Amino acid sequence: MFTTGSKLFLGATVMSTVAAVVYGASKGGATGWQGVVGLLSAALVFAFLFGVNYFAKDGNVSAMSDNATTESPAAQPPVERSIWPALAALAVGALAVGAQSRPIVFKAGVVLLLAAAVEWMVQGWSERASGDRAYNAGLRKRMLNPLEFPLLAAAGLAAIIYSFSRIMLWIDKSGGPVVFIIAGSLVLFGGFLFASRPTLKKGIIAGICTIGALGLVSTGAVMAVDGQRTIEAHPTTRTDNGAACALAEEGPGTQAEVDNKGSQAVASKSAIGITLVLENGKLTAHELGLPGTLQTVTVSRGNIVNVIFKNRDPEKRRLTVNMGEFEQDINGTKVQQHPKTCTTLVRGKDGSQFLSFILPKPSIASTQPYTFTVPGIDGASIDIKVP
Repeated sequence: MFTTGSKLFLGATVMSTVAAVVYGASKGGATGWQGVVGLLSAALVFAFLFGVNYFAKDGNVSAMSDNATTESPAAQPPVERSIWPALAALAVGALAVGAQSRPIVFKAGVVLLLAAAVEWMVQGWSERASGDRAYNAGLRKRMLNPLEFPLLAAAGLAAIIYSFSRIMLWIDKSGGPVVFIIAGSLVLFGGFLFASRPTLKKGIIAGICTIGALGLVSTGAVMAVDGQRTIEAHPTTRTDNGAACALAEEGPGTQAEVDNKGSQAVASKSAIGITLVLENGKLTAHELGLPGTLQTVTVSRGNIVNVIFKNRDPEKRRLTVNMGEFEQDINGTKVQQHPKTCTTLVRGKDGSQFLSFILPKPSIASTQPYTFTVPGIDGASIDIKVP
């Protein structure tokens, strides 16, 4: 027995087939074949829908079946509204935009698409778990709330921290402490008000917190787009291509500030391989695991080398690592490069400093040896061998 829906789809299938035959007979050439293909495709779709509808019997329920009015598909409550299809569409759009713009947009689209898919599937399953909507809603909460709350809290905290950092990087350096104090005072004052009013409604507290969070995030977004303030690079011992590393006195320009304010003590550190000591104008090396003093040390190529320099002479001294001599082609001109790195000036008697460096090439690749030296003292040198 054909139902009403089945009859309609069957009629559409027959009409599409007849139309394809008539159109193909009356029209020839490429145009005729295109029409025939289109009409036959429509006939196949209608035939498929006819088969599905015939199998489902239009969703009709026999009056003879038990509990037909409560258990049939037509008797089930409609699916509740959901935001997840819209978010999934937004995620697909982010994937397309991110593929042509920034990787972060593409990654955000992937995360959003996965979240929407999981939420949508669990919601669809829970809504059909039983005929009781309250039970279904509780079932969904038990499934997803243990996952949703920590992730949402982490995302919200990350947004607040990032927004606050953009604000602090946008404002002037002198105004940063003032803004930090004002923000901390507002948070403390708000916490005091909430604690002093235990009967305050939760909705009011949530509204105030939401307004504050939205204000912070929107301000941070605006300042992130505008860009952070200009931050001057701090001078280091490598300023001016390591020119100060050959000097026994304070370095030139801003390097003098580094030498004056350099640390004069080294905290306990791990992976210290070599300790160099300057005493009575003589530089000696002590390598971890080897007895006595050394005049030649061996280090691994391409690995980080950590050393401590201790100055037991009365004058301020610095330790310099001479990293050989290499020829480099710069715009067609052969230029000799003499890379160096060094500590700042270390005060006498009790000063010490930590130095870390890497030697990427073996000793035979350099026309000059690798050495530890102390500028201003002739003969204060330790050879470095790199296999």
